[in-house]
Amino acid sequence: MTTSQKRGNFGVSLVSGILTISFEWIFRQQPQDDFGIDAHVEVVEKDGGVTGRLLALQIKYGKKYTKQKNEDGYIIKGHLSQLNYFFNYSIPVLFVIGCPDTKGFYWQIMSSRNVKRINTGWSMLVPFNQPLDTSMKDELYWIAQPALDYAQDLEMEWEMNNAIESIGLFAYNVTDIEILDEDISQAVNFIQRMSTSKEIAQKAHNKLDVFISGYNSDPRELYEIREVRIWIRHLVEMCPNILYFLSPAAGIFPVIIASYCKYTKTEEGIMLNQTDLDSFLNFYLGRLSSYAKEIGHSSEEVEEMEKVITSRIR
Repeated sequence: MTTSQKRGNFGVSLVSGILTISFEWIFRQQPQDDFGIDAHVEVVEKDGGVTGRLLALQIKYGKKYTKQKNEDGYIIKGHLSQLNYFFNYSIPVLFVIGCPDTKGFYWQIMSSRNVKRINTGWSMLVPFNQPLDTSMKDELYWIAQPALDYAQDLEMEWEMNNAIESIGLFAYNVTDIEILDEDISQAVNFIQRMSTSKEIAQKAHNKLDVFISGYNSDPRELYEIREVRIWIRHLVEMCPNILYFLSPAAGIFPVIIASYCKYTKTEEGIMLNQTDLDSFLNFYLGRLSSYAKEIGHSSEEVEEMEKVITSRIR
């Protein structure tokens, strides 16, 4: 066995330790002759139940993989022939890079959104803000999924595109059962549909409102219900780009704000804690600006979006 192979095996063993001990998920190393896929990982629920949710990992460990980087993360490159293999893999593929100096690992999902065309093939950023540790456990949980029916997936994408063209506002309904179960899976899937491509995402800008049903007999306002606030924060933190899609006039907007701010009830309504409000506004505008630029909006367009939101919140 060469030094390079030993180093690679050591990297795989480190990743195995993270996922089996810290995550408490099932790690299955793949045969050495498998084309680039080093392991499969199966998600395990908190109660120990297996889910059928799977991830495939390609693991690179060594200084030669961490040489190329910028302030945002490591940059990996490959041949176009590899992409066809990764994109046709039946489960999501994560590219994992490990740094021998820090023993830190970072990941990125192999997808057309993350890969860029270059003269020699393709490149992809593996960001530093995606460490392979338990802070990313929820996000990786939702990325892991059973194999998809891509024909059905394509039909749904076309339907979504057509709907965005013709509908002025998407009214997405969340049930009290989803709230109580802290189940954001359907909402996450819906938002992912809206962000399938830059074109679809731009057309869906400011077209979403979220309605929560099942609390009509409850005398409290939605923002006063603890489980509602928890559900909303979970969704926003999992899908921060929802802030780009929400209509500034959306009825759910005040509930989102109150979910992040301490407040005092008055005869006129509620008075938000100014420090919390400023913090939320910075959070909101940061996520909005970042996503809008990512999908191709100009600085002038982003600035106008920020003005609209600021006037709505203030």
